[in-house]
Amino acid sequence: MPQESHSEQIALWKPTLLGNAWYASCPEVLQDALLRHGHLRDAAAGSAVFEHGATDLTLYCVLSGQVQAYHPDPSDVISPLGMLQPSHWFGEMSFIDAHPRSHTAVAHEQALLLCVARADLLPFLDQHPGCWRDIACLAVSKLRSVYQLIPANVPLPARTRLLKRLWLVAHSHGFKDDAPRTRLRLSQDRLASTLGVTRQTTNKALRELELQGLVKRHYGEVELLNLPEWQQAMLEE
Repeated sequence: MPQESHSEQIALWKPTLLGNAWYASCPEVLQDALLRHGHLRDAAAGSAVFEHGATDLTLYCVLSGQVQAYHPDPSDVISPLGMLQPSHWFGEMSFIDAHPRSHTAVAHEQALLLCVARADLLPFLDQHPGCWRDIACLAVSKLRSVYQLIPANVPLPARTRLLKRLWLVAHSHGFKDDAPRTRLRLSQDRLASTLGVTRQTTNKALRELELQGLVKRHYGEVELLNLPEWQQAMLEE
């Protein structure tokens, strides 16, 4: 029995990709171009997809596994930016402006990636300049998420920051039906690093949300409960 070609292997992932709101909203000609010019890449757990400052200009999509995005500061402290799940596209900023990477992306576990090199897709975009608008929409959607995390004029309490962070992570993966994920693979250590607080403070805030019936803690995971009550809780913070 003949083996599937590389392009046929990629085409098999289109149903997964269509579960992403951004990809599903793209014109079919761009959807097909991303598949046609893409290639598959296996990333071992702990290996870097790209590093801060790299000149890699590829656009990526997680097909399976997980990728951790973070920003290393000069003191070597890691500041997590997000955990990228299947159907999540990333790397669009350097793809658009051809500048070095602003952060690092590492495979949190064995991952399969769809990789679309900028140089390979540029001829298509030159012929279909309107598709640049769709690429820009991907970047803008990330920018909107970042603005949600910027506090107002005063620092927010840890509980409020945790509430907003969990809600954002649950909604930040661009699923087509906009349904939030209710099981988030986030350890308390990772949450504490993301929020810039101690593990003890994070644990206390999680206990408060658990007593309120909004979360349930599991090993390495946080489960969101009573989603209709979350909107009210967000308004009250």
